[in-house]
Amino acid sequence: MHCYCSICRKLQGGSGSNINIMAVAESLHIIQGEQSIKNYVALPETRGPAKLDHDVDGSDDNGNDDETTKAKEGSQSQRSAKQRMVVTRKAGYDRKFCVTCGSYLWGFDSDYAANIYPFASAIDTDLPVPEVTYHIKLNSTTQWADPRNPVYRRTNKATQCFFDDYPDSAIVDWHKKHGHYVD
Repeated sequence: MHCYCSICRKLQGGSGSNINIMAVAESLHIIQGEQSIKNYVALPETRGPAKLDHDVDGSDDNGNDDETTKAKEGSQSQRSAKQRMVVTRKAGYDRKFCVTCGSYLWGFDSDYAANIYPFASAIDTDLPVPEVTYHIKLNSTTQWADPRNPVYRRTNKATQCFFDDYPDSAIVDWHKKHGHYVD
């Protein structure tokens, strides 16, 4: 699956997407360098803006903070500029990365704790070329990275499937359907 969400696009670098594959969590064995592996959880996806009940500095809409009444001079323009974004989904996906080189290694979602999701770019061995490629979260892609643009269309026989959000099936279903799932 090529993910084009804003988080994957920004964390994985220049291609505009991230390629997630799936593995059984118990199969991961770190031989060396475990102390260099750290966790990153992205901020929640947001859309907005929405008005704050309180300014960023802690004052209310009347310019009063918890301790004292402040002069209201200049506070109107400051308050109108202080807005927050509305959270549209949680960011519960943990991304493991190497603090030495900065490479993203794998993802983990506690909702699917039996599996991990290595980034294809972190795998040193050859991976099979999939006969079907899913392009997901296209509602978050940028024009320059959109795989539906003719310049990105592949001439090989691989089937390309495009999804504005997530497909109805999970990555585990894709692996089972295409004979890549190992019990």
